[in-house]
Amino acid sequence: MEWFLCADKTPTAAPQKAPRSFFEHVSIGHEFALVAKGRGRVRTRNEVFDLVPGQLLLIVPGIEHCEMPADPPQHYVMFWVHLERTWCRMNHVTYWPPTGHRLGAGMKLPGNTDVENIAAGIASEVSGREWGWERTVHGLLTYLVATLIRRIRRGTILRIPATASAGTADHSHVQRILQAVVEFCEANFRRQIKLSEVAGHIGYSPGHVSRLIRECLGCSFSDHLRGLRMNEAEKLLARSELGVAQIAWSLGYTEPAHFTRAFVRFTGLSPSDFRKHLR
Repeated sequence: MEWFLCADKTPTAAPQKAPRSFFEHVSIGHEFALVAKGRGRVRTRNEVFDLVPGQLLLIVPGIEHCEMPADPPQHYVMFWVHLERTWCRMNHVTYWPPTGHRLGAGMKLPGNTDVENIAAGIASEVSGREWGWERTVHGLLTYLVATLIRRIRRGTILRIPATASAGTADHSHVQRILQAVVEFCEANFRRQIKLSEVAGHIGYSPGHVSRLIRECLGCSFSDHLRGLRMNEAEKLLARSELGVAQIAWSLGYTEPAHFTRAFVRFTGLSPSDFRKHLR
């Protein structure tokens, strides 16, 4: 992996507006840019980064930049990962000459780990390039990827539709509502909670909250809760000696049989068979 770091916030001169530029903005958190196919460019006020597969660009906060085709223009697919404190937003852009850019479907991954701090550590290592920096960066990047994969496995995904425009402002009020819903569910999924309780906790109607969950998480409120419980059940079956009934009660099920049926639907295995398979 070849690394590029964009950290210079001081413009040397005001350049002309880049032709065919896309999604001009100033980075709020740290951003990763990776070309999966073809050749694309990321342009700042001072530099132009030509990116091909196998190269990774890390942009620190406060950098004015945009995306644009290479010269001569060619088809490319570029993936972006935006990290702001504990939040992560992931999407991809496809460019087809001469039709232009298209923002594909993406997702937001809320959580508690400060993922931006991990990116800041990577930026520091890439900037200094002292002895052992590549090994350190590899370890930090592995930690970051593992953190995001855990969020996906827990089902804490807020979906961004492909029709979203990259030039429009982020709907921060929707993000705050969904983050509150996700955090409440993660803190209380081990007991029986209802949509009305969650809605009352954050101050919105159950219908409004239900619609946002379906549109952004791609599932119902009950399915989201079930996913959290099943992921926790997998961990308990793998890492503890608790019996199936004890696990069921710890996850809010009054009847172990109900838990077993839900687990079979989720994994295709009974809890006891799942544990045997792991061991």
